[in-house]
Amino acid sequence: MSIIIFKKAFGLKSIPWNSAQWLLEFWNKKIEFSIKKTSVCVESGTFGVSREEKIEISRFFYSNERDLNYISEIPTIDITLNVDLPTFEQKIKDGCTNDKIKTFIEPFINTAFLAFSRVVDAYRTAKYNIKHESEAWKKGMISIVPEITESEFKTSLFYRCKINAKDYVGCFSEGHVRVSSSQDNLLIAKEIDKLVADEIPLNKKLIVLAWEYLFQEDYRNSVIYAATVLELRIISTLRKHYTKNSFGTSSQVDKFLDNVSNRLLCTVVLGALGIASQELRDKIASAFDIRNGLVHGKRKKVTKDEAINIIKYTEELLKALNVFETTTQRKIC
Repeated sequence: MSIIIFKKAFGLKSIPWNSAQWLLEFWNKKIEFSIKKTSVCVESGTFGVSREEKIEISRFFYSNERDLNYISEIPTIDITLNVDLPTFEQKIKDGCTNDKIKTFIEPFINTAFLAFSRVVDAYRTAKYNIKHESEAWKKGMISIVPEITESEFKTSLFYRCKINAKDYVGCFSEGHVRVSSSQDNLLIAKEIDKLVADEIPLNKKLIVLAWEYLFQEDYRNSVIYAATVLELRIISTLRKHYTKNSFGTSSQVDKFLDNVSNRLLCTVVLGALGIASQELRDKIASAFDIRNGLVHGKRKKVTKDEAINIIKYTEELLKALNVFETTTQRKIC
């Protein structure tokens, strides 16, 4: 049995205020359980004690900041996994580079992330169970440990691996950078001038939220918001079309739209009007099925690829609806 300790750091020189809460909540706590038949322990720890650990930290600094005497220990959340790696151990015996060891350890990051997420979920739910009826909770005074995305978890993720009585240390750091440019800002300023006079439609706000949840790796909410955008725009387009063409009173049209499922609206009704291709309409119907499964508890998770595709299909249908409205408006004029 081998031991892998993933040491999640939230800062190398300082800790952002919104990350410090994890360290405060986990300080001097030890939580042990099993996940995927693997024994797990989550507790507070440090990294940068040994020379080898200081060297790993120094890789993130400029050359003039790499004096090991001035590199301090950093607080971490430690996720310890007890894993059975007979093949791995044999390869270590035969001799192995640090890069090769890293490739052996990397597949276990997912288990460590699931374990850490499980603990965070348990903390959040425990706070709710114990405090949700208190005045402090109702006033928003109770601190709640924030959720963490997989990308955040993989940023500044150090490790210590003990195999055959020998320690190996290293680091994974995925991360991502947000960018902005002066040229973009000029274009955005012009676009703001065009938009600010009127209130932004709800579907426009929600499509931005769908993307934002995607960036935050909250794929469930990304799909729910994208499907809501579809629902709003399809109904809005059909309501305008049927009302303008006197297919019924406003109340009759609304009743018809309320009584027809979203799946039928996007496959049958949009098909009858020639809006979008059948392939796209079928994909939109599938998006509603996924959204309904998430909302009603029949489905617990959604993948990143599914969320990306649903946003893609949503934006394609929005373009098709815009074309339809523009075309019918010209005919009326």
